[in-house]
Amino acid sequence: MADNAEPKSIDEFITAGINCQKVRDKSIVWGIKKVKEFELYVTEDSYNIINEFGSYEWDKDNNGEYIEYPKDKNNHSMDSIRYFVSHMYGVESSTSGILF
Repeated sequence: MADNAEPKSIDEFITAGINCQKVRDKSIVWGIKKVKEFELYVTEDSYNIINEFGSYEWDKDNNGEYIEYPKDKNNHSMDSIRYFVSHMYGVESSTSGILF
């Protein structure tokens, strides 16, 4: 799984024979809601995931009120979890609900 922000890197992986798929999830909020449907188990050796769970923050609007969108920092592990869940369990579609 690879973030769509780097299509050239994805193409290089594929050319090298590495099974690499582009992430289908384009809705961060939907992906977070989907992840919340599952109970996650994290090993004590998963330092990055543990640290990111502790530092994950929601963004604020100009009035200082929290919005339904996370800050774009300390989120690489969180993004990976979201990518996996949305790949395995469907993605949001504006016309037909959830696709599998």
